[in-house]
Amino acid sequence: MIDSSRQRRSGAIHLLVAVSLGGATLAAAAQAWCSPIARSPEPAIATSPLEAGLSQGGKIPGSVAPPQPPATVLVPVGMPPRAQIQAALTSHPRVLAAQARERSLQAGGDSLRAGQHETVLRTTQARRRSDGPAGAQHEWLVGVERTLRSATKREADGRLADQDAVLGGQLVEDARHETARELLRAWFAWQRAAGEARLAEEQLALVTGLTRSVEQRVRAGDAAQIEAGQACAELERARAVSLLARARESASGLTLRRRFPEIAVDSADSSRLVPLEIAEPLAADRERLRDLYLERSHEIALARGEARRAELAAERARAERRTDPSIGAFAAFDRGGSERVLGIAISLPLAGPAREAGLRGALAGHQAASARASDLERRVQADFEVGWSDATARASAAWALGQAAVAQVEIATRLGRAYTLGEAALSDWLLARRNASEAQQQALGARLEAIEAAARLRLDLHELAGFDD
Repeated sequence: MIDSSRQRRSGAIHLLVAVSLGGATLAAAAQAWCSPIARSPEPAIATSPLEAGLSQGGKIPGSVAPPQPPATVLVPVGMPPRAQIQAALTSHPRVLAAQARERSLQAGGDSLRAGQHETVLRTTQARRRSDGPAGAQHEWLVGVERTLRSATKREADGRLADQDAVLGGQLVEDARHETARELLRAWFAWQRAAGEARLAEEQLALVTGLTRSVEQRVRAGDAAQIEAGQACAELERARAVSLLARARESASGLTLRRRFPEIAVDSADSSRLVPLEIAEPLAADRERLRDLYLERSHEIALARGEARRAELAAERARAERRTDPSIGAFAAFDRGGSERVLGIAISLPLAGPAREAGLRGALAGHQAASARASDLERRVQADFEVGWSDATARASAAWALGQAAVAQVEIATRLGRAYTLGEAALSDWLLARRNASEAQQQALGARLEAIEAAARLRLDLHELAGFDD
């Protein structure tokens, strides 16, 4: 785990843009197809409150011509407003499907409480014909009967209905949590793509200024014409990198909008973001957090609920071994009404092997559900350990890569000074800039991955603001 001072240092990572070495071309050819892009000064990029608290800001000391990397560019790290998050989670098809499933389970519970036995009305009519003086006579019978559910079965059905209601709520909560996980992944994918696009834009601006400076030196006779070709080639490469970065940003934003249309991703303006509250997720006691992680896991709760329902179903199947009697009453009118019969009827089915087979199946289902719940508890516990280690390692890696990026930028800056004084070759400076650019990309990715890992841990602990309101 890193302390707060390290977090501030990692937040101060200079997300500067560096250039990479391009292929050399002839100066004449370069002048034919390479023209520097007119670019206005980059506006200051607003930072979220979280960014402001983590950042130390500042510029690389000793800025000289040709243009040096601009001030620190910070990627806004935060989440959409809570209202957008709640709307996205509430209206997501996965959550709506779970809510429909909950209503289905509630209706099934009502059916269990009412019981499957219904009152049966029976009636028959017959015409009796004899050779005697009576001739043809009409006879008919009417009766009503109902199977009686035992008190044991009625109580078992009630417990099953109650458990189905609990399961319905757990299904909705689990679906909501899984949707929140997906939203978090999509959001950070867009955040990273947006950060890379910003870096690419800054790189393009830097290479544009560099190309102008080199061309001026070539015209003044202070640099060889081949250097103008190198700079122009690098400019075209920077343009391509910028276009690709913008395309990735657009694609990730489109994915986010399509999956969660309630989330506004039209702008990366940090003023529209809510600070991401991941305050010291690694600072708390590890053992205590692990217990909370298991206690608050929707997956475990759902698995245990299904195991409990299977247990209740086995109890119901055990009670089913005793058959339910049917009782009824009837009235009959024979010989044209000259004979009248009133009576009651009782029937009792004889239990067959199917009931015992049903009990064995229910007991096996309970064993399977219990085993799945135990296996899931182990997996979730392992997920916590992996998540904890991942968040810790990424935080440390982000700090280390941030320091490496600062060092690489400083090296490139010094080589830039040396080039302007004629003490270093342009190729050496471009190589240093390429290394600095790669370091900045790695630092950006590591920083966002560290923040995402901490946020994901917070989300699974149900302590990430905006997601569990």
